[in-house]
Amino acid sequence: MQTKIWLVVVALAALGCKSDPPAAPPPGDETILEVLRPPVLTEAAVLPERDASLIDVEVLQGSLVFTYDRPNATVPSVGAVVAGVEDGGYLRRVTAVESLSDVRFSLTTEPAQLVDLFEDVHFRARFEPARGSWVETGTVGARSDALGGTFNLIDDLPISEQCGIAPGQNLEVKVELTPRFDAEIDVFRRTQRRVRVEVGGDVKVSVEAKSGAGIGINCEFEVPAERLPSREFANTFFVGFVPVIITHTIQTEVKLEVGASVSAGEVTGTAEGGFGFRVGVLYEQEAGWSPIGTANKFGSANLELTEQATATVTAKFEPGVSYLLKIYDAAGPQIALRPNVEGELTASLCTWEGTVTGGFTASLAPKLEVPLFDISLLEVDFDLDLFSGEIWSGDGTFPWCEDGGVVDAGGRDAGMSGGDAGVPGDGGVTDPCAVHTTCETCNRAEGCGFCRSSGQCTSDSRRGSCGEWLDEPNSCPDCSGFGSCDTCVRNGFCGWCPGMGCLNDSTDAARMCAGYQPASCGG
Repeated sequence: MQTKIWLVVVALAALGCKSDPPAAPPPGDETILEVLRPPVLTEAAVLPERDASLIDVEVLQGSLVFTYDRPNATVPSVGAVVAGVEDGGYLRRVTAVESLSDVRFSLTTEPAQLVDLFEDVHFRARFEPARGSWVETGTVGARSDALGGTFNLIDDLPISEQCGIAPGQNLEVKVELTPRFDAEIDVFRRTQRRVRVEVGGDVKVSVEAKSGAGIGINCEFEVPAERLPSREFANTFFVGFVPVIITHTIQTEVKLEVGASVSAGEVTGTAEGGFGFRVGVLYEQEAGWSPIGTANKFGSANLELTEQATATVTAKFEPGVSYLLKIYDAAGPQIALRPNVEGELTASLCTWEGTVTGGFTASLAPKLEVPLFDISLLEVDFDLDLFSGEIWSGDGTFPWCEDGGVVDAGGRDAGMSGGDAGVPGDGGVTDPCAVHTTCETCNRAEGCGFCRSSGQCTSDSRRGSCGEWLDEPNSCPDCSGFGSCDTCVRNGFCGWCPGMGCLNDSTDAARMCAGYQPASCGG
């Protein structure tokens, strides 16, 4: 007979004149832009792509090539600071101009900085990728990048071949990333600067192994980053009349150890554990660079057998996810996320037990290849140890040993739900949502919501009996612990309401607050 084992771990799981506003993005794209102070450009700033006669831009290393649709076009002169979104984006200072023809010009350039472009600006941009395509409209054409809200970082790895697994057995691994990005740029009269860049969300690591009884699986492998495709996508949006392009690049590497054995019958094991996270860096004029980092654990597990047997399932997964953000063509802070999750499930005839342990660290390198501001950046690295220890533990009893278990009205063993018998529902049937012990995992489950007043995950049908009902993952963070506006708004999910304090952005109280301040204080 075959043995089937599932191990699922959730490890971890961007600036004048006046012009018509750009077309709005299609419904479903979660892009939130807050312009806190409208942009004022410097005297040297030029936005070439606003020139209707410009038909093509070639972005080369150290130069730009502009093509116009007619002679005698207005070409940026030496000393101009040019910015645009075509061909990946550019922010350059012109040092020489060469005419290639009466409509084609080569501009020798050097890197420029945001303070060369902006005299004054303050904006915040948050990106939550939807499951459709992102359509990004610039002043010269448009582009569309297909990006799902959750996407697999390690598609089609021949893991079974690498592990030498025999026919009839199987081993599959997924690393699914659900990202959120948050960037804030503040340039005040060119003399004061503030920049904040964060990446958040979670990564779901899934391992599925199948083998015949008595055969077992024992495998260890590592896939370096260069063998995995990087994921890159871009956002183009307008701050006032100024087009901005932010490019996101994500790279993954993986290391896996997995083992399984069963003496008889079929065995199915499931485990879920890991972290929701927020990691980033903040630069302030007086304080310099400082790290931002939080990680919340969540998890559960289960083991099923078709007949009495002894079984062991173990897996350890260490995915590495690196993230790089670019504003125009200036590479910004580098963020490396390194979760590790290890699960172990054992069965002994009537009962089973399991644990999920792990850790989450992050490395932040606020080193810019091309400075965004005219400041000397120290090569300071931040290493954050955000969690280490037990994520979940639980046990259960198999159906053939009902005397030692708890059977619900449907004849199912409630102990199989990961050590929590749940909340009795209508007719005495165990509430299926009760297996989720945290707000984050609860709100990812279809038909479930988290009742903050009772601290339990229950079915949507019980919403009316709850004083504070949370049914979106981003509504879970508790903002009440922030005692000041400044500390409150630094959290990507919180905002300040005068008289009420710090509130979660997604709550009814925040939406009803007339003076709500989601990104800055005193505005």
